[in-house]
Amino acid sequence: MRPLKLSMQAFGPFPSKVEIDFSKLGKGNIYLISGVTGSGKTTIFDAICYALFNTSSGTNRGSLTLRSHYAPDNIESYVEFSFLFNEQEYKVVRYPSYERKKSRGEGVILERSKALLYLPDGKIIEKANEVDSFIEELLGLNVTQFSQIALLAQGEFLKLLNADTQTRADVFRNIFKTSNYAEFQGSLKNKKSEYEKEYDNLSSLILQNIKDVIVFNDELAHLQDKFSQNDCFDSLDEFISLLDKQNNSDNNELSSCAKQVEALDNEIKIAREEYQKINIKINLLNQIEQTKKQIEVKKADFNKAEVEFKTLKDKRSNLEKLALE
Repeated sequence: MRPLKLSMQAFGPFPSKVEIDFSKLGKGNIYLISGVTGSGKTTIFDAICYALFNTSSGTNRGSLTLRSHYAPDNIESYVEFSFLFNEQEYKVVRYPSYERKKSRGEGVILERSKALLYLPDGKIIEKANEVDSFIEELLGLNVTQFSQIALLAQGEFLKLLNADTQTRADVFRNIFKTSNYAEFQGSLKNKKSEYEKEYDNLSSLILQNIKDVIVFNDELAHLQDKFSQNDCFDSLDEFISLLDKQNNSDNNELSSCAKQVEALDNEIKIAREEYQKINIKINLLNQIEQTKKQIEVKKADFNKAEVEFKTLKDKRSNLEKLALE
């Protein structure tokens, strides 16, 4: 921001209109305002801060004390300040609130504060709170930061030099518009925290899996104990290589066992077929034994019947003889 012109009327110690044309000072970056005590140096700071931020540069001067006590009641108090920002001209006019005597009768009237902001495109902002917000957003500074940096009023800059690191960082971040870098840095920190958390989770999972591995190799067992004690992954590749060898050996043994199981399955199948054949023979033998028993029973019945038949036959022969006789 580069000041162009400051006009004050009935403001501070100046009862009438005073104008300061900063454009005559050239395009330097530092200006010195000097004078004896009470000459109005601080009033210039107050006027600029009041025009921009609706407050004075000092902490002990309120807006009601900005009107000149020497000004007649018929002269209006105001501050008009023109400045360049990004090579565009802005002009702000503020009227402080003050009390004056009534033109008729006794008592006082409170003149309320007003603000006007003339933009480079010709538009005018008339609401004081909108003017405040627009200027603070435009400059990226509040009144405290502005008075610490732009206006070196009676050692106020020392407050910035003596401020803590975070306060200075906030001020310079607003000045140089580096909030996006701070946000980027914050996002990187968040990502770093996320990746660290993910790394810790994966490390715990890997260590747990390593502890759960059943090893049959002394070297593997030694590395497993090393991981469990130190949580160190320097030998992880070696551990994985040895584990692959153990897995290959286990796979070979598994393949051999599978062949043995297949052979045993074939033997079991043959034995099951033999068992079924033997079981069939046993069933046939049982049936034969039962049939033999039945035949024995039938044979005894037959012999008995044969004896009875012979007896009846003899009786019949005797009866025939008797009949002939």
